[in-house]
Amino acid sequence: LGTAVVPGTYNGYTKQSFYQRIHFTGSINPGMSGGPVLNSDGQVIGVNVATAGNQIGFLVVADKLRKLLDRYQSRQTPLVDYQQHIRAQLLDNQQVLMNTVLAADWKTSALGDARVLKEIADFIPCWGDKGRTSKDKEKYLKVSISCRPNETIYINEHFRSGMIEVQYTWVENLSLSALQFSALLEKLYTGAGPGNSAGEKDVTEYACYEGFVARPDERAVMCSRAYKKYQGLYDVLYISVTVDRTDQALISHFTLSGVEQPVAMRFVKRFMETRQWK
Repeated sequence: LGTAVVPGTYNGYTKQSFYQRIHFTGSINPGMSGGPVLNSDGQVIGVNVATAGNQIGFLVVADKLRKLLDRYQSRQTPLVDYQQHIRAQLLDNQQVLMNTVLAADWKTSALGDARVLKEIADFIPCWGDKGRTSKDKEKYLKVSISCRPNETIYINEHFRSGMIEVQYTWVENLSLSALQFSALLEKLYTGAGPGNSAGEKDVTEYACYEGFVARPDERAVMCSRAYKKYQGLYDVLYISVTVDRTDQALISHFTLSGVEQPVAMRFVKRFMETRQWK
């Protein structure tokens, strides 16, 4: 189409967002990313970055572009090592994001006989999911709470970073045998995966440690995979399941993406200390 100009409405900054964005009502479609958004005076106020469909779009604030331009124009030599520059940006982002999260007042709520995280930070919203499965009659009850941000860092079309995801699932046995309930928990436990996408060109295979942690009757596995182009950064995956009862269980899971290992361990420690059982 060459150049396309579409009208839209400025709706202010998005709420519950760690990465500042403008909420824009207008026809932003694939292929328009990077295009400028102008006000009635012809001034650039933002850059197209994403759409949620139904005329809901998001813009990077123009100040971010201005800072990049100023940094580029102030350099005496051209920027050649882009990978090192991206790594520095990811490290800076991790420091601000994780410091904000770890300094926050983590709230909890009841889930079955446990107390689990309800809210980590206002930019990581949580929601619940309740469902029963049945054939001839109800077999078990499964209730989940999931928390994750509405945005991630785009590195390439197969690779996202800069995210914290937390999920809990409470399972109550209604009519399964002990063996059937154990098989169900094994399926849910092994079915959890990382919340962010990454390809084999971007990250290594997961290296995992499995054992009994926190309580002697909680089976857990913690895995990490290294970023191949950004030394010192990892994705960390944690999954645990209580195994002491045949009538109920709690499955806990989180994903951290783009973090250094010492920072990840600080999160693990606090995550494990936050959960409580009756």
